[in-house]
Amino acid sequence: MRLRLCSYNIRKAVGLDWRRDPERVLSILRDIRPDIAVLQEADRRLGPRHSVLPAQMVAELTGLVPVVTPGSEVSMGWHGNALLMRPGIDLIGLDGLVLPGLEPRGALIADVDVGGAHLALAAVHLGLRRANRLIQLDTVVERLKETRASARLIAGDWNEWRANGVPSLGEDYRILTPGPSFHARAPMAALDRVAISGRIRERSMSVWTEGAARIASDHLPIVVDLHLD
Repeated sequence: MRLRLCSYNIRKAVGLDWRRDPERVLSILRDIRPDIAVLQEADRRLGPRHSVLPAQMVAELTGLVPVVTPGSEVSMGWHGNALLMRPGIDLIGLDGLVLPGLEPRGALIADVDVGGAHLALAAVHLGLRRANRLIQLDTVVERLKETRASARLIAGDWNEWRANGVPSLGEDYRILTPGPSFHARAPMAALDRVAISGRIRERSMSVWTEGAARIASDHLPIVVDLHLD
């Protein structure tokens, strides 16, 4: 079963022109046509943390369905991590995981059925401090061990600037780094990554630069085409 995954830090839909433009972000997702989109910074930062992407607009412009996350009636994300899926992918279970560290960070853990294949997915936005990131990754890997899924995936903004800065995750995880995705205007750091384990393999991966991608956020989206065995 083929699966197209997109991970995108949308910076609360505020572009490099400092305009908040959710329609611009969604036009990029429409062009990418992912089966699953993992978004970071999908909610406003202060107050009740309203979503920056209206759910109806998401469905109309992309055909994707936002996964309702725990803990809030107005947020799309869990600590800003949101998950959009195409109709036909079934949500089996969902959990909001609080990650350790000095900053408030979390991971959204979803168990999904993709054409009969069971995939456990973690949507993450890791901390700015390396020591915290290492602990956060360990926490996510341990949580994913609890699932009976045949394939596991960790996707998001890893906030790791160094090419060799990501540790081995064990459990036969393979780290996929499509390329520099930050800063969108002049990409030089591969902050956005995916890790896969189990009965799943990569077919291709890239950093998306088409359309409004170079202005819609300070990150570029990454796109990974996968095959679930």
